Amino acid sequence: MTHETRSSRSPGRPRLLTLDRIVDVAAGIAPEDLSMKRVAEALGVGIATLYDYVQGRSELVQLAVARRVETLPLAVDRGQGWEDYLFDYAGSLQTLMVDNPGVLEQFVFSGFGLEAEARISGRLMLALVKRGFAPAEAVKLSRAAGYIAVGAAVCIRRVNNTQTDWGNEALDGIDEEGLELLSEQRDLYTKGLGDLAKEMLRPLVDETAKKRGRLSRSGT
Repeated sequence: MTHETRSSRSPGRPRLLTLDRIVDVAAGIAPEDLSMKRVAEALGVGIATLYDYVQGRSELVQLAVARRVETLPLAVDRGQGWEDYLFDYAGSLQTLMVDNPGVLEQFVFSGFGLEAEARISGRLMLALVKRGFAPAEAVKLSRAAGYIAVGAAVCIRRVNNTQTDWGNEALDGIDEEGLELLSEQRDLYTKGLGDLAKEMLRPLVDETAKKRGRLSRSGT
């Protein structure tokens, strides 16, 4: 559905310019590089024209990021079991945010917008309901998978950005017992984080599987 401008058309406004078209162009630019000027130049309009459709850069970034995220298959429904579907969702969301720091920053500080986030979470919840979960259970698992994936992405980005510091001898020679242990195990602490979201989600998945098994055996 094509979005309409927020105000009535002025005589000088390009006839084909719509909010959808603006967001399409903005979505093709990395969030950290996105500016009103750059989008206006790509569309061949003045910056002032964009303000008839969005309040400013912050709103445009949010809309552009939401468009990018909504069009990505965060978890492809191949008929896999609910455990694998949850792991696929969390893993793909983690990868998206690690590979696109602007997307991660936008979510942490401003979100993707209620409409976009509801659609993304809604797809996951619907998949879980189709696999036998009550709506309330689906909401809780969806919330947990999403927040765990975001937390994992934040941690991975932090480690990636400080990898040089972790790789040097900064922790060596520290007498404090806890830091000495961390220094000895730094590779275990900072490497192999690709499956961090899955690792963090697994206890909840295992507990949920046990609960569902108990319910199944009891006939309830």
